[in-house]
Amino acid sequence: MIAITGANGFIGSHLFKYLLKKGIKVRKITRNGADNSFAIGNLNSCTDWSKALENIEILIHCASITNFDDKKSSSIEELNEVNIKATKNMAEQASKMGVKKIIFISSIKVNGEITQKNKQFNNSSKAKPQTLYAISKYKAENILKKISNKCDLELVIIRPPLVYGEFVKGNFLSLINFVSLGIPLPLKIINNARSIIYVGNLVYFIYLCMFNSYAKVKTFLISDPNPISTPFLVRLLSKNLRKKILLFYCPKFLMVIVSIIFNKRRLLSSLIDSLEVDSSDSYKELNARAPFTTEEGIKKTINWFVNKQK
Repeated sequence: MIAITGANGFIGSHLFKYLLKKGIKVRKITRNGADNSFAIGNLNSCTDWSKALENIEILIHCASITNFDDKKSSSIEELNEVNIKATKNMAEQASKMGVKKIIFISSIKVNGEITQKNKQFNNSSKAKPQTLYAISKYKAENILKKISNKCDLELVIIRPPLVYGEFVKGNFLSLINFVSLGIPLPLKIINNARSIIYVGNLVYFIYLCMFNSYAKVKTFLISDPNPISTPFLVRLLSKNLRKKILLFYCPKFLMVIVSIIFNKRRLLSSLIDSLEVDSSDSYKELNARAPFTTEEGIKKTINWFVNKQK
């Protein structure tokens, strides 16, 4: 029996459907019990997992806080309560209840926010979290490692970059909307390289991790096979949307100034800076390869988006 936390979220819902198609028994764990899921209530250091984890062998932890106000102490406290303390509480109870393996969905941001030219993050790269979110994920990873080493509990940590696909939200959906409206974008001279991952590739890799045997504690960096530039991504979106898009020249320093004025520096970084992941070792270790190319993943995503608009 498999359990998924955050089962109604973007990654969790895709994973649930994928495992059902494989004929695997899955218990959906959510906050409010929607869609025939198991209600756990609020995630915190006091959550009772005794019923939710009964007879569970593998626990896939997708639930976390990703959006928060880093200028409010109460919001930061909630981030740490959910991403760190609740994870610790869950793992401690899971180990006592006989859960054999935890698969923890972390983030590539644990390794850092950007990469330099020809220097990709890989499974051997050191962690250098810089944001509060990344630090919370890194602390949760370390807590899980300590619990795993102390108990008979296998641990797999997966650090994906930006995940896209059907039902995507956030900045990726905003970019699709911009392109669909034909709004010109100041990205003509951008020559970066960013790794992303189609949700179909991610859930496939999670599935592989469920049944493969390897070291007790393992960390995998995973992405689509090849990084792409932001202009290439925009043109790929426009091609599948059948919309013409104009990319015009704008000096980087001007974009930086505007982003600082409107408090969008982090968003701009995700558009103009590089963040490359070399996931070849991860696939090699599991004797597998990504089932979808980025082009195929984008096509599926846009097909969903277009049908949603009808």
